[in-house]
Amino acid sequence: MASLHKVRGKWYVFYRLSGQQKCLSTKQIGRTPNAVARSILDKYIQMEGAAKHGVPWVDSSQPVSALIDMYWQSAPSMALCTNIKKGALLNKLRKFMGKQSASSVTVIDAERFMNLGLNPSLGDSTKDTYKNFIASLWAWGITRKLVCENPWKELKYRRTPKVPRRCLTQEELVTLLTGTKGYILLAICLGFYQGARIGDCIALHAEDIDFNNRLITFRQRKGSRVNAPKSQTMPLHPKLQEILGAIPLVSGKRVIPLTASDLGTRVSNAMRKVGINATHHYLRHTFITSIINRRQGLAQASELAGHSSWNITRKYTHLAVEELRPAIEAHNNNSITRPVPTADL
Repeated sequence: MASLHKVRGKWYVFYRLSGQQKCLSTKQIGRTPNAVARSILDKYIQMEGAAKHGVPWVDSSQPVSALIDMYWQSAPSMALCTNIKKGALLNKLRKFMGKQSASSVTVIDAERFMNLGLNPSLGDSTKDTYKNFIASLWAWGITRKLVCENPWKELKYRRTPKVPRRCLTQEELVTLLTGTKGYILLAICLGFYQGARIGDCIALHAEDIDFNNRLITFRQRKGSRVNAPKSQTMPLHPKLQEILGAIPLVSGKRVIPLTASDLGTRVSNAMRKVGINATHHYLRHTFITSIINRRQGLAQASELAGHSSWNITRKYTHLAVEELRPAIEAHNNNSITRPVPTADL
């Protein structure tokens, strides 16, 4: 049973739940002690009943807008580009169903928002990404007893199958380096010689290149978190140094004055013109795999790629069969040999 006590202007309810002594307190101005006590006891009864029937107690009074506010106040860790996209999406969700209780949102409500609250021209792949953004919000609320279920997980969208990434062959690289020019050639060289992404290419400034010490700095790479932006300095490839040395660089201005989408489209179109079905990111796969093939080690490849984990770097390695032959031969030399009983075969 619960007991009510008033100490220094606050009303306290002491009770036992699952064999443990607990306490709830509140200080509400403009309400009588009986109303305060009743609200506390109601909450206690809900928690006690939920524990008795084996059901997790949830504070179902929080609207969607409050859930979004508490989520952002918790300072979730995410990349800067994800933070911007997710913030804009949750603002649309706030306008669409901000006053509705978060626990009462159903699959029908979620589907209605995806169809009416967003741009109708969005593709299934983009919708699936947005659905995962909101599903992560509800998953955060479940861990904090703010919602019971995650209706966003029930939504299904048919995503366009992605073409598996691969490494470019030597012939394809020669064709690209000899058949392109200007900003396209510079972006291809940055991707092949330094493993740069499209975002790294357009964020590169003239002062980020140190010709004297042969260093290049990439600002706020994709793995950078919102609360801890970082830049990465790495050795400058001699071939890239020769190309950059022939370009008139202006301090304070970007080396490639294009947008990410524009540069990515131009590179993809240039590859398609010379008969290569690939994108700029294939150059990054080629860069990382080339380092691994030259037996420089996974640690060096991961550090140069700017990855936060070696597991991410493994996804970028595409070892050829001939590159695996030395490992088999080394294992054969160290293995215990014994005669094969051919008569029993």
